[in-house]
Amino acid sequence: MKANRLSILLLCLFCFAFAAGDETCAKSESAEKYRYEAVPLGDEDMQKETIDMEVSRSGLNLRYRTKSVSPAGLEEIVIETDPAGRFVSASRRFSPAQRETITAEKIWREDKKAYLKKGMEPGGTVRSFDLPTDKFFAVDGSLLVLLRGFPFGRGEAWPIYMVDFSGSSVTVTLRQTGIESITVPAGTFDCYRIEVTVEIPIFRPRVIYWVTKKEPHFLVKSIGSRGPFTRSYAISLLSIE
Repeated sequence: MKANRLSILLLCLFCFAFAAGDETCAKSESAEKYRYEAVPLGDEDMQKETIDMEVSRSGLNLRYRTKSVSPAGLEEIVIETDPAGRFVSASRRFSPAQRETITAEKIWREDKKAYLKKGMEPGGTVRSFDLPTDKFFAVDGSLLVLLRGFPFGRGEAWPIYMVDFSGSSVTVTLRQTGIESITVPAGTFDCYRIEVTVEIPIFRPRVIYWVTKKEPHFLVKSIGSRGPFTRSYAISLLSIE
């Protein structure tokens, strides 16, 4: 994943069926809209990013959409899941600030396999992934939607098999490790603290998410990489619409 991407692990989350997809989201009366600020950790030369996230319904399914604006350009991601948060499909488009070639990827699921296609042209190379039967499956920001169904308060751990738009894959484990009051620019929220451990030998990096105790369990704050393969950020909720 590239550093300017959000998923939420992580950012978020919470990608995109552009054009028609944009119109569908705009017309949705039940859409949840959130704005975040992502501050890179440990790199003073990196600038802050603004992330707009929207969760709406597409028929019976949920549609998660993000737009991330950074000095490098505009990244748009759209992810569709079933009502339980299980992954259906995803698309990503990145428009560089310097007007270079736009890049695009698409991931979709069919039975026990997931497929990744790079490029905007018909045809092209398609890569397949065998999905483990003992793990949930997530792509980038779909983890934030899947988290809405996490068994909070039960002390359970969730193993998740994640695929990146670059084609990398990894297993992560989600655990609830506490309940905390978190203050961000959007206000103060009682949150579940969720730790996501990336199952890489020796290093085992972690990302921490704080999601609201109240439904729909939206992201308030995260610290760590925004996905299993990106640099670390502190992401905070700026506003809710």
